[in-house]
Amino acid sequence: MTMFDKYPATGIYSFSLFGSSCQQPMYQQREQDCLYPITYYKQDGITIRPGTEEEIKRDTAQQQLCVSGVTEARGNAKVNDISQSLLYLILGAGILVSRKLLSLAEVRPE
Repeated sequence: MTMFDKYPATGIYSFSLFGSSCQQPMYQQREQDCLYPITYYKQDGITIRPGTEEEIKRDTAQQQLCVSGVTEARGNAKVNDISQSLLYLILGAGILVSRKLLSLAEVRPE
């Protein structure tokens, strides 16, 4: 069972350890933003015409490039979240180990 059918583009963590300059903006592009229909107009700018084969190929390539960019952004967000989770686990384990070592090294008066 997965929590998301698609990983969020902005990631899970909404804060950054490295300052506000590293935070991502709230809005991220989605696949739906790439797949809108394109309308072609005649020279008068009012009448709609069907697209030429070259225009349709170009627009399809642009849409595929847009979707691949969204997919790459989702992958980067996932990697960043995994890295940040591992950092928190390592820091937490380090705190627990250091507390244990300090308690063992503590000199108790008799």
